[in-house]
Amino acid sequence: MKAKQALVKWADIVRTNAEDQLIRAYFRSMRVVSPATDTFSSWLLAAIGAAAAFFITNLGSLAPHFYASGIRWALLLLAASVAAGFIQKFFALLANVQEQASVTAETLMAQAFSEYQATKLQIEDLAKQIDHQVQTELRLQRIFKEFRTGLPWLVRWRAEKIHQKILSVPYFGESKAIRTAFRQGICLGFQMIFALAALLCLAVSLQ
Repeated sequence: MKAKQALVKWADIVRTNAEDQLIRAYFRSMRVVSPATDTFSSWLLAAIGAAAAFFITNLGSLAPHFYASGIRWALLLLAASVAAGFIQKFFALLANVQEQASVTAETLMAQAFSEYQATKLQIEDLAKQIDHQVQTELRLQRIFKEFRTGLPWLVRWRAEKIHQKILSVPYFGESKAIRTAFRQGICLGFQMIFALAALLCLAVSLQ
């Protein structure tokens, strides 16, 4: 009877782990949007910078052909577009840090867990031979407690908040990365809108 219960429990754990890996794979596949968004935003920033530099350096010769209010609005909109581009850069940097931290953590944890599993099996086999009960399960609370102890107080407070969210919201880290990529897209959208509005403003202000 105990063997059947252990088998059912083992099968449930294996199935849950596989499902979790597939769900994480879906989340990770959506992260490819972040680098592409950042690349396009960089191209747009370069184009806006070149256009603004050309317009400013040739302002004396171009000003007679445009209304002054149109020039002012165009420059303001270009500045807003550049600001949106820089905010997008911040989210791109944040997304990259999240990705690198996730990969590093997964690699180190997988290595540590693999070594632990090998030793755990040896201990459990030896315990069966001598008919003795041993506790080999990982003490997750101790792991997180020791991790928090070595952090500065502000980082420790933030880590505690994140830990609580992870306990209450499944796949919190993955969904946070997707939200960061989504914010990148919003900033890119505003960057394009402001740039197009600046061009339109110049077009309608031609004398």
